[in-house]
Amino acid sequence: MTLSPSSTGPLRNRNSVAQFISALSTPFRPATMPPRDARKAELHAFFDRMASERSHWIARNRFFYDSDKAYIRFLVPEGLSILEIGCGSSDILAALRPRRGVGVDLSA
Repeated sequence: MTLSPSSTGPLRNRNSVAQFISALSTPFRPATMPPRDARKAELHAFFDRMASERSHWIARNRFFYDSDKAYIRFLVPEGLSILEIGCGSSDILAALRPRRGVGVDLSA
């Protein structure tokens, strides 16, 4: 079976095929979703607000965070070069004792 435009087949209108392919390559964005820049700004503001409370929650849940760091140290040996995206206050990066460590975070 070959697909070719015909007067009776689904590809009879080349223009509608082009529109269909164009729609497939366009990212889906629900009508209720804010524009990308507004969403980025909203997330940035949220994590900036949370940053001031982070040390409080780490102290309050010390057992969890100490266990988390120990597990990550088990997975990642010392002395590696490490890039941590979304590092927050870089607690985990420091716990890994990298040869060279770089942490990147959008929050202040």
